[in-house]
Amino acid sequence: MPIFLPLYIKSIKFVPTFEMRSRFEHRHDRDFDKSVNDYKTDSLLRIRFGFTANLAEGLDSEMRYQYSQLTPSGPKLGQVSEDGDIDLLNLKFKTPSATWTAGRQKVALSSTRLVGTGDWNNIGRSWDAIRASGRDWDLFAGAVGVSANRPDKARFAAGTMRWKHGETLLAFKSDEVSGKDSRIYTLDHNYTKKFGQVALTLEGALQGGRSQGKDQEAWALHSRLSRTAGNFTPYIEASFASGGGDSSKSRTFDPLYGSTHGFHGIADLQGWKNEDYVSVGVDFRAGSQLSGRASYHRMRLRDASDAWYGTSGANKFGGTVFVDPTGASGKDVGQEYDLDLTWSVDKKTDIRFGVAVFDPGSFVRNLSGKGDNMTFGYLQFIVKF
Repeated sequence: MPIFLPLYIKSIKFVPTFEMRSRFEHRHDRDFDKSVNDYKTDSLLRIRFGFTANLAEGLDSEMRYQYSQLTPSGPKLGQVSEDGDIDLLNLKFKTPSATWTAGRQKVALSSTRLVGTGDWNNIGRSWDAIRASGRDWDLFAGAVGVSANRPDKARFAAGTMRWKHGETLLAFKSDEVSGKDSRIYTLDHNYTKKFGQVALTLEGALQGGRSQGKDQEAWALHSRLSRTAGNFTPYIEASFASGGGDSSKSRTFDPLYGSTHGFHGIADLQGWKNEDYVSVGVDFRAGSQLSGRASYHRMRLRDASDAWYGTSGANKFGGTVFVDPTGASGKDVGQEYDLDLTWSVDKKTDIRFGVAVFDPGSFVRNLSGKGDNMTFGYLQFIVKF
């Protein structure tokens, strides 16, 4: 191979890439008690730089290094955390029927509720995987390469097929938690139908296998109905996911490796897990640069004896883990009011701003002993070229 390298080196085309993201997040009254000063502010910085390269006809490569830093502030000051790693390093070979990718890569499938990049997190998620994709199908298998909490023993494989009635996903997740194996199979289908300006989306998933020593029997549903009218798209959506179980069965739905930010409110207090959830809102545009969403979210537990799960796991605020195995605290989690705005300054620069107010329900009030609102806000800048 080295003998032939000089013949091709002049034709290799490198394109540098760069992205810098800075975000400030603030949460106030995290324990639902305004008399206690427990605010938390995080300053997050992420820098990504690298290149894409065309090595030969049909053969491409990409490499990207990622540096991230989180600086917390507040009454209970945490430690500054830093992370640096190569989050992209792969070869991509294109044929008339398929594209083959080997190495560290980003993967997002179907609606991304079950398989996504997780890029709202300051580190995001990359896979050390082999992937083959065609016009109507996609297959990949591998292990998590970069993640905020990298599961060392996890292995994952998934495939999708697009057909006239939507997109079907089949996934297998293998992991070990606290010395107990999990082997979870997931069948998911996502379907969108448009009737002029009206759009209907339906998604459903079933799970089986074993989860930490128990039989996994879980399900999840999502639906959304919207209508576009000029610069406004009002919508209503609902999501449900099973929870609970007993000594031999787990019925808590596992959302796998989805991109969960914003699906159930921008404060990320609710994940696709043990939930009965309804939201109404409107997406809008104001000119060519400003877009946003105003929304209302109603959250309840599907099973009162299971936990309240956020996008990163069971919620814990003020030292309280929000789970009542007796079910006596009820199912009413609360409601959230959101405003999320994006200003596209130009093709390379975006500024985002969001604010959310969470009004706790009886479940949260019973466990925390308090009932004051929690407030979340963020301001984010992104520059890339």
